[in-house]
Amino acid sequence: MRKLVGNRLPKFNSTEARLLKGSYDFLGLNYYVTQYAHALDPSPPEKLTAMTDSLANLTSLDANGQPPGPPFSKGSYYHPRGMLNVMEHFKTKYGDPLIYVTENGFSTSGGPIPFTEAFHDYNRIDYLCSHLCFLRKAIKEKRVNVKGYFVWSLGDNYEFCNGYTVRFGLSYVDFNNVTADRDLKASGLWYQSFLRDTTKNQDLLRSSLPFKNGDRKSLT
Repeated sequence: MRKLVGNRLPKFNSTEARLLKGSYDFLGLNYYVTQYAHALDPSPPEKLTAMTDSLANLTSLDANGQPPGPPFSKGSYYHPRGMLNVMEHFKTKYGDPLIYVTENGFSTSGGPIPFTEAFHDYNRIDYLCSHLCFLRKAIKEKRVNVKGYFVWSLGDNYEFCNGYTVRFGLSYVDFNNVTADRDLKASGLWYQSFLRDTTKNQDLLRSSLPFKNGDRKSLT
């Protein structure tokens, strides 16, 4: 980083450096999708920006045109095992830090759709289930120091880049009547059941297979 970014980095005196070193409380991981990184040559000095510092071109498909996993939205894909890989990297690279998964969630089509349509968000259940499987593996098998996990999001919300065109919520929000009741979608009912009885769901978290159709019917 020092070599690539150079004089654009902030300067710290010795006292500030001592205060800064080891001062973080935890590492927060926002994990959604996976991309492939292809190496790029350094940009000319006059064209350096925050977007060129990584020296990488990010794409959603590999050299053979294959995605890393199931579709997410708008040409992006997700790879649940990647969350485990990132956590293992944190553990070995940064001395086993305290980690919180501060955001992990799945988007579906937004806009003014009725609850009856938004309810059937089974792809979100598949997404959460598969990521929780690898989160469990990180904690139980790899001994990663993970202390918390937060689903994004409790309810449908306004997204900075996409506005109301996508929905991340476990519960439904009527964008035309924001004071109306929040109704749990299928994913919200599933997650509620998971949190209430984790013992019953141990078998679920031993597999990253998609949610079973029979289980889906029990939510409707």
